[in-house]
Amino acid sequence: MAYTKWFAFWCFVIMLVACGDEGSSSVNTELTEMSVDNEVKSSSSSAKLESSSSNAMPESSFSSAKSESSSSSVMSEPLSSSSKLETSSSDAKVESSSCDKSSSSVNKNSSNSSEYKPYDGEVRKADTTDYYYKYDEVLNEWVGLDVFGTDRDLGLNGCTSKREGEIGLSPKDDIYYVCKHFVDIADGYDERKWVKAQEIDFIKRDEKCESEDVGRIIPGIDTVTNNYYCSRIGWVDLRTWSFGVPKEFHFNSDVNYGSLTDGRDGKTYKTVKIGDQVWMAENLNYAVDGIGHCYEDVPENCEVAGRLYKWDVAREVCPEGWHLPSKAEFDTLLSFVKREYEEEQCSLADMLKATSGWNYGYQGCDKVGFSAVPAGGKYIEIYRAPDYIYAGYAALFLTSTEYDEHSVYIMQLNLEMYTGGSFMHYVHGVSLVYDYESTYLEDWPHASTKYSEFSVRCLKDAE
Repeated sequence: MAYTKWFAFWCFVIMLVACGDEGSSSVNTELTEMSVDNEVKSSSSSAKLESSSSNAMPESSFSSAKSESSSSSVMSEPLSSSSKLETSSSDAKVESSSCDKSSSSVNKNSSNSSEYKPYDGEVRKADTTDYYYKYDEVLNEWVGLDVFGTDRDLGLNGCTSKREGEIGLSPKDDIYYVCKHFVDIADGYDERKWVKAQEIDFIKRDEKCESEDVGRIIPGIDTVTNNYYCSRIGWVDLRTWSFGVPKEFHFNSDVNYGSLTDGRDGKTYKTVKIGDQVWMAENLNYAVDGIGHCYEDVPENCEVAGRLYKWDVAREVCPEGWHLPSKAEFDTLLSFVKREYEEEQCSLADMLKATSGWNYGYQGCDKVGFSAVPAGGKYIEIYRAPDYIYAGYAALFLTSTEYDEHSVYIMQLNLEMYTGGSFMHYVHGVSLVYDYESTYLEDWPHASTKYSEFSVRCLKDAE
């Protein structure tokens, strides 16, 4: 009998040791009173043995958003000045009377009210590195701050999915900032960060712009140059480029335009006489049989900026009595404008650009009613998928003149951001890299202008 009792006792001890080795987070067991020949008897009081799990997260852990994953960098030092951290005094304890491995990790996402839960936009520094993170409730995870650390440096909550469009006053510099989402698929850039708020950011926050409001215009602080338009895509600034602004806003009200009706589809275009030439004053938008593309493949964009065409299609796309102009015919246009308006303060390029729609305030003078808008293009580059680029920054017009078997001349109007002006030049060959010296880009054989897609301005046949 005594042997049996000793055997049972040591089996029980071995079981306790085995449970500890398997990482049980807490064991709460009562040792029952045992009588063993002439041995000291234990009292009936309970002895609680508690062991902490090696996987239990410290109170400052940022990996609580995903209980199934762990991180080597543990968050600490809450940084946001606009909210208070609500932390618990200790981690939740999990009690178990069995060797259940699942109880070894503490789930800080549980509904236990005593557990710490991060709030949207909370900014914290990692324990073991100098990196900072912000908590995104929509993504349900901690994400790294942007490379400039604006969330941390400005003393604002982290810019997250939930906070897009939110405007905050920084206690560091007493300036308003707005949370915006920046994406560049080609470069793999996808980031939310605080940037200085502009007037339109307050308008988007405070003014209603729904379907029944489309067409409404409200003034900004400067009622002459700073008006805002309620478009199909929301509030837009009439000074900068947006496919939400109808094309009528980009014509020069001081110019006496003519008109052309395309008998093939009934579309009507404005025309303008410049010297001895008659030009379309807007980009062609002929789409029978699905030819050409709208910018970013959005049909409504064609109504604003016309269609984009490959060169082989562009040579035949103009309506009867009109044609795709050659480089020489563009040269004739440029020579006339330069000669007639040489006393003007505007550059040659600005005299062809529309008075609205160009980014960063670099609007044209549009002296002759050519009214070029920065419609961008569909750029083909070797080793990369076609990429819609330059909307808001460049007007690119195909010519009928070939440069070589892969390339044609393109008349290009750009805004030059480094000098604050505009420039005009022809690009042949093969690249649309900005050429600030207006030289031909013969040393960039990595793209083909024959297979890329650009705007078409038809020129009336000579009589």
